[in-house]
Amino acid sequence: MRKPLYFSAAIAALFATSCSNDMVQPAGNDGDGNVMVKLTLPENMATRAFGDGLTASKLQYAVYHTGSQTPIINSEATFNGLETVLNLQLVNGQTYDFVFWAADPNGSHYSFDAANQTVTVDYSSLSGNDETRDAFFGQLTGVAINGPASLEATLKRPFAQINLGSNDLSLPAVTSAYPDFKSSLTVAGLPTALNLLNGSVSGDAGNVVFGASSTPTGEIFPVGNYDYVSMNYILVGSEKEVKDLTFDFHNGENKVSSLPLSSVPVQRNYRTNIYGSVLTSPADITVKIEPTFDEPDNNYEVPNVVETAEDLAFALKKGGLIEVPADAALDLTTVNNGEEIVLAANTVLKINGSVNTARAQLSVKSGTVTVDGEGVGKITSVGFATGSRPLNVFDDAILIVKNIEIETEQNNGGSAIYSLDGNLELENVTVNCHHFAVAATGGTLKAKDCVFNSDSNNREGTWSYTIDVAAGCKAELDNCEVNGVQGGISVGNENSVVTINSGTYTTKSLKEFTGQTAFYPVYIFDKGLAIINGGDFISGCEYTIFNGNNDVPEFYVWGNGACLQGGRYNKGTINQASHLTYPAAEGYEWVAIEGDDVFKFEVVKKGE
Repeated sequence: MRKPLYFSAAIAALFATSCSNDMVQPAGNDGDGNVMVKLTLPENMATRAFGDGLTASKLQYAVYHTGSQTPIINSEATFNGLETVLNLQLVNGQTYDFVFWAADPNGSHYSFDAANQTVTVDYSSLSGNDETRDAFFGQLTGVAINGPASLEATLKRPFAQINLGSNDLSLPAVTSAYPDFKSSLTVAGLPTALNLLNGSVSGDAGNVVFGASSTPTGEIFPVGNYDYVSMNYILVGSEKEVKDLTFDFHNGENKVSSLPLSSVPVQRNYRTNIYGSVLTSPADITVKIEPTFDEPDNNYEVPNVVETAEDLAFALKKGGLIEVPADAALDLTTVNNGEEIVLAANTVLKINGSVNTARAQLSVKSGTVTVDGEGVGKITSVGFATGSRPLNVFDDAILIVKNIEIETEQNNGGSAIYSLDGNLELENVTVNCHHFAVAATGGTLKAKDCVFNSDSNNREGTWSYTIDVAAGCKAELDNCEVNGVQGGISVGNENSVVTINSGTYTTKSLKEFTGQTAFYPVYIFDKGLAIINGGDFISGCEYTIFNGNNDVPEFYVWGNGACLQGGRYNKGTINQASHLTYPAAEGYEWVAIEGDDVFKFEVVKKGE
């Protein structure tokens, strides 16, 4: 088998209808109109799998006076490898258009029509894995001839290449079910004609079937660890679009199963690689467009939809795009006695239903993992007595959590989201808990448009602040709402910094209790630093910002404290070392707020 064609970035210019004089450098203004046209197929094609361009050795071309459809030259040539040179005699002082079409000399798949500047496609008797269907086109427009000229053009494929790969072809269950394995492809809505001059397509052939064929031999699938199932070329327009595809799998002439895929992206001169366990786990499919020469990549994945806790646990270890459907309520505490599940790097977990976890059960230890509730999903940690911590990230890995609600019932320790030297990115997350909503030890924490609620207090179970920033963690909060009883945000230890840009930070007192220890929206200890650029701070006790140690102040390590550059406050602030209100940062000042039922003070720039 030959290998599909891959072109350089220079090809893209050939498709632009506005390229009229950009690609041509005519030589001289005197002499006759001897014109040499050098046509090439991209040099890197011979090194790529499927589509080396060598089948497209027959060149058909036509030359026109610009704006005319009447060819003054309609001829053929032969490619020598990936190149051919045309020597034409044209008239000085005239302007010309050229169209080119290169295809297999023995094929009958395409009809070149010089009078209409088009190629039409024959979709009859199609079979899969047919490299003779590979072809290329190009054009030069508005070429002014004022003497001898040397022109160049690189031809481009008008097709998307559709590749299907699988990692389960050699499994005993598959070879037993398919002793004579073949596959076919049905594509909805393929065009029937290509305009060679402007690159547009027209016509609608309806559903086109590439007939059943055996797997390609001697070819390497573009994605590692997968074997080729099929390769086909489909004619597409100049813009990226989506197509509905159906792969049918046959044992000999008998169809056994199908893999329908909707809205698969296809793009001219790009490969669309579809891969996964297509015969044993058809939900676990990845679709990826790879450029042969054009940039950037376009990626599309079909999710692995899981409907049991066991399937979810297995899928998370394997990775990829995973979806918990809206009607699923999966309880991971029943899997492996609730033991830790380490998510594969680069996993994307979309939760439209709900997932219940045990303590420290879902952990990210490498790469980037995204958990997306898409605005409807929920993660809980209920019915498991040893504390929460459903989501965890460690060791410089990245955990992105967005558009989801998280709820825990334990008040004996743990946190809804925990980081130990990891990197947390939270957006549109709501946490309802009885201990830490977020505990970040080292690493980084970024939270935007989130709501964190904790009713933890020193009269019930163990107690905590709602958010804990410790051990050198760098945290930043934008437009977040933090609601706590025992406390809002604690920041402690050297190099631990929390930057608050906006949002509302509230703590409330449980008035029926006495002997409470702390109810501060922001609590700073042991050289921690809070940089407050904005936000509203509402305290149920005496202070909104507290720097010190309520428990054993004699052991406190005094350090950075607070840098106040904004914010509104219903109560004052205090530095326990000096017993004074925190001054505003340099260039800022405290001002009283008059006539507000809640806020009494704010920090503003001087002179405002």
